[in-house]
Amino acid sequence: ENGAAEVIISTIDPNPDVSGGGIEELNRLNIKTTVGVLEDEAKQMNKGFFKWVRTGKPWVTVKIAQSSNRKMGKDNTSSHWITNDISKEHSHKLRSEMDAILVGRNTAEVDDPSLTVRLVNGHNPIRVVADTNRRLPQSLALFNDDQANTIVLCSSNQFSNNHTSHCEYIGVKEVDGLLDPSSILIELANKGITSVLLEGGPQLIESFYREHLVDEIYEYTSPEKLDAVGMDNPIEIDDNWDYADRMNLGGDSLKIFLSKEVECLVE
Repeated sequence: ENGAAEVIISTIDPNPDVSGGGIEELNRLNIKTTVGVLEDEAKQMNKGFFKWVRTGKPWVTVKIAQSSNRKMGKDNTSSHWITNDISKEHSHKLRSEMDAILVGRNTAEVDDPSLTVRLVNGHNPIRVVADTNRRLPQSLALFNDDQANTIVLCSSNQFSNNHTSHCEYIGVKEVDGLLDPSSILIELANKGITSVLLEGGPQLIESFYREHLVDEIYEYTSPEKLDAVGMDNPIEIDDNWDYADRMNLGGDSLKIFLSKEVECLVE
């Protein structure tokens, strides 16, 4: 209707139900199409959507903030910021690129975080908290600040899905008293969430890592050394991971790793 003569397409939709259909229609209308311009960049930008279409689960990025001796905190009852302000700003940019951010009940209760994007321009992800037994106090910031939508994941054995004025409760399959990580991802995917930033503590991160559900790791490391018990980084980088990038953040270092299992989804 607007007289377009040519359409530039970076990459074809991975959904087999629609893939290539739009191109065929444009060509039928004698509109020239060029496919493959900046294709690698487009696939990287849309990696969450590609995985969501092909597997029914969102892309999972784990964010680790650790000391030089791989400690993620002093203990699980107090909040301690490890990395510097430059790393914090970088991690907020990472947040802004995600559909959702996921933490566990202990992180939400001890840190009382906003889980929003504040240090850079960008949208706030949906805030998701794994709270098996629905014990989170309603006084937390994420229930009262009206800054972003909030989802609480709880045991489907104990609770039904419902809404309140401040959040949505979604039941998830429970295994051995904890929420099943694979079921968490399926429920979030059913909400249209294609990318998740996992910012929880060691136990929550380990549960996803153990089930091979982590696609990407952002590992921020401070030169500071911490004395702590039970707060070790649970992820071990082995031959299942590719080293993707590294950068210096004002004295802190950032290493990015990509799971070899999902690289084909980006290709």
